Parts: sequence; structure tokens; C-alpha cells
Amino acid sequence: MHADLARMRNAIFIYHSKHGQNPHSLSDLVRDGELREIPLDPITHEATWRLTTRENVRVDDFQTGGAQTQPPEIIEIHSGAIGVDSNGKAWSSY
Repeated sequence: MHADLARMRNAIFIYHSKHGQNPHSLSDLVRDGELREIPLDPITHEATWRLTTRENVRVDDFQTGGAQTQPPEIIEIHSGAIGVDSNGKAWSSY
């Protein structure tokens, strides 16, 4: 899990370096070639990653009446597994 999370976090960093913004989805990282595929969480055996996102809102979005915000950007990723590891650390804190 640590290696997969490190690889995805690095892919987010590289994506941001290339595009000046973070990806809107993990699929963006695959489409852009930063990841070959979205790895499965080894605890859930599914792609149940918990994404921390940031909304991008401009000041003029509120003035024009027609907000044209983009989808949220991924800024961090954690395991989506419920429960704790053998040391009592929550999977979601990884």
C-alpha cells in the first residue's frame, strides 16, 4: 500500500508540474501517462482510494451569476479501507 500511495502521490505532483493544476480524477493520471493503471487498495482489493480535493472558485463566479467552476482537484490520497492495521493505525491515515 505504501508503494502504491507513494506512486500515486508522485503522479499527482508530476501532473501538477506539467499542467499547473492537480488532476480532477485518478483517471486523468492514467490518461496523461503518469500511471499505467489505477492500483487496487491491497486491503479492500478494489480501487477504493479516499481522495482529498480542493474546489476552485473564482471571485467573479459570484458576480456573473453563471459560475463556471472546474471539478475539484485531487490534492491528497489515502486508503479507503475501514479499520486499523496490526499496530492500531487507521488504514485511512495511510
